[in-house]
Amino acid sequence: VPVARLAPIEKGVKMVVPMFPPNCQTNASAISGSSFYQMGTVISSRRVCIPHNNKSKLRRRRRTNCLSVKVVLDKALLRGSNFMEMNLIIMDEWNYIPRHSKFPIGSCVATTFGVGVLVGWRVEDDMHIIRSLWNRSGPGSGRAYLRRDSIHSVVEAAVGYDVQTTYGAGKVVAYVKGGKTNTYGKYFVRLKGRHRGPTLEFNRCQILSCQGATFVPVTEHIRDAALYRLEVIHYKSKIREQMLNGPSKGIRNKGMWRNFSEYVDLFANSFSKAIAEDPDFDKEVDKFVSHIINLLDEKKGSNAEKAHIDSKPAANNISICPSSPISECQSPSTHSLDGRAKNDAEATVGWNINDMFGCFFVDPLANSGDRVENQDVLIQAQAFEEAHDSAEILIRVLLRTITVARASVPDRPKLHMALSTTHEALLFVRQILRVQK
Repeated sequence: VPVARLAPIEKGVKMVVPMFPPNCQTNASAISGSSFYQMGTVISSRRVCIPHNNKSKLRRRRRTNCLSVKVVLDKALLRGSNFMEMNLIIMDEWNYIPRHSKFPIGSCVATTFGVGVLVGWRVEDDMHIIRSLWNRSGPGSGRAYLRRDSIHSVVEAAVGYDVQTTYGAGKVVAYVKGGKTNTYGKYFVRLKGRHRGPTLEFNRCQILSCQGATFVPVTEHIRDAALYRLEVIHYKSKIREQMLNGPSKGIRNKGMWRNFSEYVDLFANSFSKAIAEDPDFDKEVDKFVSHIINLLDEKKGSNAEKAHIDSKPAANNISICPSSPISECQSPSTHSLDGRAKNDAEATVGWNINDMFGCFFVDPLANSGDRVENQDVLIQAQAFEEAHDSAEILIRVLLRTITVARASVPDRPKLHMALSTTHEALLFVRQILRVQK
């Protein structure tokens, strides 16, 4: 199979940069149709030689066998506002070249339909976007989407742009006699400066430069971005108008997080209003918190005392009776320590609802007999009364909070039902506490 030598690619050509480079065994058609690519702009291209045996001394003696292309990636912005550069090595034996535009972006081109400026290339269908066809802008200007075979060559200038000629600066007013491909035409230029006034005919070789066409792709990109933004704003306004004039009347469906945050705000506002209406809330909450702290301190102290008793040596609890040298008997202190440890073990079995809320559901006089003679039982009964009062305050504030919340959302039947269920549950808990009291 003959190997074709790849020609260098012009600077400014838009190119597809494949993510996975091809090799000799890869099908070129499969690579060209792959979607794993990114876009880049060629900044330099030259032919080089890469020996297969990796011997650099033979590099000068051999012919070039590959194409080295340096591109700037369009969507790879680095720190310092610099775009990432990449070097591509394409071997001649691969018979493959990445897809690219026919001519550099921003160049004036001659097409079958006239002279214009190449402002873009669409990789999906190989369409070249031509602006300023027949005229720079305004009436008589056109925009075309042309295939590769409809674009023939690069020309010096387009109609309507300022140019530099051999006679000075001027403005192109027409391009005529170009033939079927518009590649052999002549320019009519209205001169400026010293030769201001006459319109002269120039050949292509007499047009030195046309710098204004280079910036057309930039302005076109900004224009397309502005039009896209206007379309987005127009679409959002239409959606907003449809939502306001539709059956929902401006009420849109909310997500789970939006509903949760709304419920939290409703509870916080209602709770603050309920606290403001109850002057004794702060004092009763302080009593309730103090009761919980004291309960935790008592549990911690009993556990520490039990651990201290268990750590004592067993020899201190044994004494020898003088009447019987062989037998051993326990001292009186041993009986007291064992009984105390037993009582502590029974007292620290575990926490329950009675311990947390001051023995709400246990009669404080059950283990004290018919007559109250123990001071500890009296203290426990007093704590029981205080805890009951604190719980009553908390439940009253919660009931008031639910009432305020129900009044704040009159048009939410499901939320009303949930608040009513919670209200009934709190009433049930308060009735249980009153019965136990």
